Amino acid sequence: MSLPEFSTQSSLFSTAALSASLFPETDRYRLFGKLVYPKLAGARPALEKCYCLENGRTALEPVLMLGVSILQDLDGVPDRQAVEMLHYHAGWNFALNRQLGDPVFHPSSLVNFRQRLIEHGQSALGFATLLEALVEAGLVSRQSRQRLDSTAMFGRVARMNRLDCVRESLRLALQEVEAGVRPQARPVGWVTWWERYVDSQADYRASSETLGRKLAEAGQDVWQLLQWLRGPGLEEVRSGPQAQLLVRVFAEQFEMVAGQPAPLAQEKVSVEIEGTAAGSSAPAGTAPLGPGSSAEVSTPSVGPPLCAAPIGVGPAPVQPKGKGQLDSNRVQNPHDPQATYAVKGQGQQKKEHVGYKVQVAETVSEAVLAPGEPTENFITGIVTHLAYQSDEAVKGSVRLLCCDVIICAWM
Repeated sequence: MSLPEFSTQSSLFSTAALSASLFPETDRYRLFGKLVYPKLAGARPALEKCYCLENGRTALEPVLMLGVSILQDLDGVPDRQAVEMLHYHAGWNFALNRQLGDPVFHPSSLVNFRQRLIEHGQSALGFATLLEALVEAGLVSRQSRQRLDSTAMFGRVARMNRLDCVRESLRLALQEVEAGVRPQARPVGWVTWWERYVDSQADYRASSETLGRKLAEAGQDVWQLLQWLRGPGLEEVRSGPQAQLLVRVFAEQFEMVAGQPAPLAQEKVSVEIEGTAAGSSAPAGTAPLGPGSSAEVSTPSVGPPLCAAPIGVGPAPVQPKGKGQLDSNRVQNPHDPQATYAVKGQGQQKKEHVGYKVQVAETVSEAVLAPGEPTENFITGIVTHLAYQSDEAVKGSVRLLCCDVIICAWM
């Protein structure tokens, strides 16, 4: 997708030229157009890296898309209303240096633009550019008192119990195998597995004993499927994302029965946390945090088959782990495998969630404000990390990221 020609020069009939007298010096849209928009234009080389400059249809101007994304966050409007603001709001057009009668775009283009930033590691570009403009304007000091606080960020999907997590992981893996293996090459027991995990669901009204038996049954089915995946000619299938995720879920939820050889070898692998981090990386000596970073987990490797028994015949030598053996970093839902469980407080103060945790750094003003008076504080840093990690374990990293306004953040 190529880019259009870009210029920061206002035309004679632009909103900026006609409306300068309509907006006082303290107006926020005038301040945006004067302080922030030039910085957004200066960030265009970084935005160009998200596009193919030599072929494809002409893209929407990325500086405009980034400016609209920031303004819609400041005004708290959704995508569709943001496009309407470009139609009717003089302040928005003034802030974005738009010309009268400029065409607008479909609201879904904003979704595609944000996804493009994530895919190219530029999700923090808008935040960092805006903060840099505030620093140069003297509105935010490079060295100031800051306070840190954390907040829970929920995962994109609901929390699952152990049985549902294993069954759903197996269902996704079976669908992936179906697409990559011819019917005549599928393992013994395929029809049973498909009916059990794809065409059926567990009855949530069943007793705990029944659900426990179904968990053990699912573990044996996973073990047999993984054994089959070790066979020759299946390298591409077993390297698929759902097959690899099933390997991880199996290692987290099940263990070998005493006296039986382990069918899977354990190895340390780097599991990417879904999403893309900010453009800047964490400083030396700090742990990688947040979406786009990586975390080491113990995951079984898929090696040569160690089970001589025919697949689907006889019980597998595995059993569910006890509750005390489960790791805090285990998969809670295969549709968002990096979202982890966290609990804070006890009794009536107990709060729990599945997702992530966000550390926020904010400047601290000494001024005493009247009730309802707007604050002069600014957010200067945001770091996302695993939900189960303690605040104290990452606060040092947040301070390092914020000390010189070098920001590692996510939009």
